Amino acid sequence: MTNSNASQPTPETNPSTHAPIGDRRKPVIVTIAAFCVGALLSGGIVGGISYARQDQIAGGEPGSTTVTTADSCDTTFTVVASVNQWGSLAEQLGGSCAEVTSLINSTSADPHDYEATASDLAKLAKADIVVLNGAGYDGWAEKAQLNPDKQTIVNVGDLMGITATEEHSHEHEEGEEGEEGHHHHHHGSTNPHVWFSPEGVLKAAEAINDAYVTKAGENSKTAAEYKQYYDTGYKTDVEKIVIKGNQMSFTRDVKTATATYQYDGFRILDYTKGNRGVRFLFTATGDVPEGAPKVVQFSDHGIAPGKSAHFHIFMGNDSQEETLKEMDNWPTYYPASMSGEEIATEILAH
Repeated sequence: MTNSNASQPTPETNPSTHAPIGDRRKPVIVTIAAFCVGALLSGGIVGGISYARQDQIAGGEPGSTTVTTADSCDTTFTVVASVNQWGSLAEQLGGSCAEVTSLINSTSADPHDYEATASDLAKLAKADIVVLNGAGYDGWAEKAQLNPDKQTIVNVGDLMGITATEEHSHEHEEGEEGEEGHHHHHHGSTNPHVWFSPEGVLKAAEAINDAYVTKAGENSKTAAEYKQYYDTGYKTDVEKIVIKGNQMSFTRDVKTATATYQYDGFRILDYTKGNRGVRFLFTATGDVPEGAPKVVQFSDHGIAPGKSAHFHIFMGNDSQEETLKEMDNWPTYYPASMSGEEIATEILAH
């Protein structure tokens, strides 16, 4: 749905490439049913999109699944995960400092029926860090000869308080292994596929991160320092943002304030870590009610066009320049239409 009142930003020059940014990153047109934000927001902003805060969707403490790591590491960890869903998360968190092996790499393989090889068991026994799904889903790995005194074992099912029960245990009495025994696994009232839970992903990320920090020794940030870093980063009192045309509504404690905003261009930022980011700037016009910020900035991590599943939305009541200085607090919002499974998948990929 095109916003006929949307004004197009004047093409600006990127000092490093001398390419017209406005030509490469065109304004986005979003319908009320779609969320396909590539170039991200121009004069009309977006049409009918509602955003929800990550920590509310996750249903737990604010957290993150991303840890910044250096290109070279004093310590390299060997990590073995039973399934690739958790191996992928460990890889994202550890970067070049973690050598990650997923024993089951294919989503078509059924962990319920998997028979571990001698090589698999040896890898589990030798790993610095072992990541298990638990909850009876990968019982063959839980029964491996692990040494909790020398290894760090992350069992996500245990973190979630889910254990294998008789209802979803996959050990069958003699004569019970019929067709149904092989192909239908009943999990009772619990669901062992905990990677579909945003809370499960966040708890696993925190536990894996703690394991990395512990293994890295005293030269790294402590787990408490990492937690404080991300708690500060995600902190916000704005529970929901709804954008329709050139109006944005902000909800705090059930109270909603709506203001009209105009697009004020974008700013490419060079960070001290050597990477770059872009923020799209919007300024309130007319009377601004209490509860609506005067300045709003969107960041989708991208310089080039591409789809985005979440935004860091910066808000302030000073100038755009002052708000651009904010680097420690980056509230993160997802479309309210996303399911818990979709958010968990996006967190894993982030």
